[in-house]
This record gives sequence, C-alpha cells and structure tokens, in this order.
Amino acid sequence: MNARHWSQGVFTLTNDYNAFVAALANGERCEIDEAMFIHWLEAKPPISMRRDVILSDSREIRADFISQGGYSEAMLQAFWQYCEGENPTDRRFFAQRAVCLV
Repeated sequence: MNARHWSQGVFTLTNDYNAFVAALANGERCEIDEAMFIHWLEAKPPISMRRDVILSDSREIRADFISQGGYSEAMLQAFWQYCEGENPTDRRFFAQRAVCLV
C-alpha cells in the first residue's frame, strides 16, 4: 500500500499534528501513527464506522471510521488501518479526505 508521506515519514501525534491537518485538508493520503489514529477517533464523534468510502484520489476503501472535517460539514475524513501479515505489529494507519460514502 503506497501512501504519500511528508518528508519526515509517518505523521505522529506528538510532533506532526499541524502538518498532518494541512496534508489531510489538501486531500493527501497520510500514514499516521496509532496515537494519531486513536486521537481522531476519540476527539470527534465518528459519523460512521466500518463504511466504504471513495477517497479524494477516486480510490474506494473500507474505512474504520469517518469523521467530518473541521472546515466544512461536507468534508469527510476517512481513517483506516492495514496489516500486511498476521503479525499485529505490522499494522499501519492511514487517513485521507473522502469524497463520498458508498
């Protein structure tokens, strides 16, 4: 799974919050750490859980949760995790602006 990273790699909650918000608002697919994933799940009530969405790059995925963007009620933000193998430590977390729910 390819993701656009910023120059530092994975966005972390402790160091990269503002950079992540800017990248998300621009429609970039961002790899985030687990703390950032949990923060966004807890900070704003999700409008939907385990739902298919179409992302800003026209790709369809199953999001773990979807929240509304801070700038507009129409802006959706999808968050999901991906595990390449059976080992749960291989889990990676992503976020991207969504265009619509499927």
